[in-house]
Amino acid sequence: MTNTTIKGIEVTFGAADPHVEISARLQAQYPHHLVLVQAGNFLHAFNKSAYALHILKQYKIRLAGPAKSPHLLVGFPVANYKQRLWPLFNEHSLAYVALTKSGIEVSNEASSTLLDTVSDDIVNQVITDLVTQKQLNTSATAKALANPNTQDFLFKTKAADLDMQLLEDIIKLPRDVRVTWGENVRQTMQRIMRNTFLYGNEDNKPQLLKQLSADVDLIRHYICQAKTLNRFSFAFEHRVGLVVELGKILGGLQRAQRITP
Repeated sequence: MTNTTIKGIEVTFGAADPHVEISARLQAQYPHHLVLVQAGNFLHAFNKSAYALHILKQYKIRLAGPAKSPHLLVGFPVANYKQRLWPLFNEHSLAYVALTKSGIEVSNEASSTLLDTVSDDIVNQVITDLVTQKQLNTSATAKALANPNTQDFLFKTKAADLDMQLLEDIIKLPRDVRVTWGENVRQTMQRIMRNTFLYGNEDNKPQLLKQLSADVDLIRHYICQAKTLNRFSFAFEHRVGLVVELGKILGGLQRAQRITP
């Protein structure tokens, strides 16, 4: 590895810093490298590099920045960052540029052109999708709070979808797995569905939401447990995605209940 000074880029750590712009300039100079910029105790990847890390290493990607010019962001602790990046070089021949408090480090020249496949159109589409998703989630939570009728309750729709998906998954399982893991899942989903239908007429909504939240966490545990057992062949990512959506809606409802007089 070699350290390189990038002409025309100055960074003052500890002060407000245009990290996205710095990253974009580095990405233009090193189009085949992952670009990471330190912010506090974290290294941040933006847009093209963020999406690549999300795809290759399943790092959580999020939307950040002002509403008028949002960007994609992935971050991880700066400590021992090379241990995270070396596998990408070894497995995918993907090099990196890391701008830290110690200076700029440019790894060996990349032989991979993987980042060429991440076009600006892809980045913009992902940003648009995340913006739309955020707007839909906000709108749906507001609608759920305004109308306690569970027929129009978004959580009910998502819970029913997950219930049906998991039922179809369980039916296909070997008998011994159905009566062990499958029974745990069915009992937990039964409680989730029952409490979902109770929500509209429940007087003690905060307590009911706590019970729902615990059962949603339990379902996520069972799905993650299934993935480690290597005896399942269903779409884990889709099932976990539904569980995460349920958790987000519950979080919004719980926060609203805490501020409701």
